[in-house]
Amino acid sequence: PGYLAQTLFTLVLLLFLLASGDMFYEKIVNVLPTFRDRRQAMRIAYDIERKLSRYFFTITLINACLGIAVGVAMTVLDMPSPLLFGVIAFALNFIPYLGSVAGVAIVLVVGLRSFSQPGAAILPALTYLVLTTLEGQIITPYFVGRRLEMNTVVIFLSITFWAWLWSIMGMLLAVPLLVTIRAFCEHIPQLVPVGKFLAARGSESEDPKVDAPGGPMGK
Repeated sequence: PGYLAQTLFTLVLLLFLLASGDMFYEKIVNVLPTFRDRRQAMRIAYDIERKLSRYFFTITLINACLGIAVGVAMTVLDMPSPLLFGVIAFALNFIPYLGSVAGVAIVLVVGLRSFSQPGAAILPALTYLVLTTLEGQIITPYFVGRRLEMNTVVIFLSITFWAWLWSIMGMLLAVPLLVTIRAFCEHIPQLVPVGKFLAARGSESEDPKVDAPGGPMGK
């Protein structure tokens, strides 16, 4: 019941956010006093929206391909309900690190219960591990891009905190919240060090889009 209530709450919140449309942009324009502050706030809001849209689209597409690959692999290995394993891989992969570990554990348990030979029982879990490792170490970093790469330690701590605070829904929202915070920090001079700390190794060397007076974004 707790998980169902959290899922329902998240879906209702998303529905309200979608139904609000440009209300938050209008609130920003009405609240801030000067035109420069409004322009900066709108630039930050649009940058966050663009990065979150890019992140969700890319991750969803990658997870869908991973789910198809897992489903095909489970079919070849004669696992029961291979389509279900594909759906599980697609859903769990939205949770960094912990999702792939949970998927491997599920496949391993089902494999041990479905096959009598140890090699045939462990092979599906190894295949799942290989596919998720290729996705996590090669495919996702390449397609997501350096501008959205995050500090792995910060990601793990964020997932742990939000899992403790909001269970599964918190784990799903941990990385998007970090992307939002980092995009916000890139535009505020005082918060640029925070954005560099949240970034992955190598990506912090890129020039942040700070709206400083006289700078390229302030003209």
